[in-house]
Amino acid sequence: MPQPGLFGEPAMLQRLFFAVKPDAETAGRISALGDQLKRAEGLSGKAIKTERLHITLIHVGDWDGLPKGVVDDCQRVGEATDAGAFEVAFDRAQSFSGATGNRPYVLLGNETDLAAVKSFRADLLRRLASVGVKPKSNLQFNPHVTLLYDPKLAPERAVEPIRWRARDLLLIHSEIGLNKYHELGRWPLETRS
Repeated sequence: MPQPGLFGEPAMLQRLFFAVKPDAETAGRISALGDQLKRAEGLSGKAIKTERLHITLIHVGDWDGLPKGVVDDCQRVGEATDAGAFEVAFDRAQSFSGATGNRPYVLLGNETDLAAVKSFRADLLRRLASVGVKPKSNLQFNPHVTLLYDPKLAPERAVEPIRWRARDLLLIHSEIGLNKYHELGRWPLETRS
């Protein structure tokens, strides 16, 4: 395991990502739905805190310490964003079937309801590339809101649709393993009539 010094503690990874978050009322509804689904599926994982619910748009990268140049470039891209606010909707829940032991249990939506967020993300990737930022995210993108992590694999189930309007782009620094998020930028998405 890498160490910052000969006798130091292992380095704590720092993550940088772009996201959109639901408004407080919608986040509360998502959290309540997550609690209902957790009971219905017999899941035992700890729910994501209401204020941390989000859609990760782009995972920029993980480092022992955040590189100032990358943060500055990401902030410039955020400041230059001129996209309009857009709607997202989620109508089903299920576990992602990745690694065992800590599976994300997520809200998912259909192609139509998530077309705008996919388009917004593609534009954001182009803008990052134009300033030389090469994100860790790949081109595959399945917009979702993680409700909790659990070892159990829960099947897909329909849920009452939850919709909200994404009104801000956020740049977030996450201290991995500490459950700490630091907002490094928030840029309003213009309301278009």
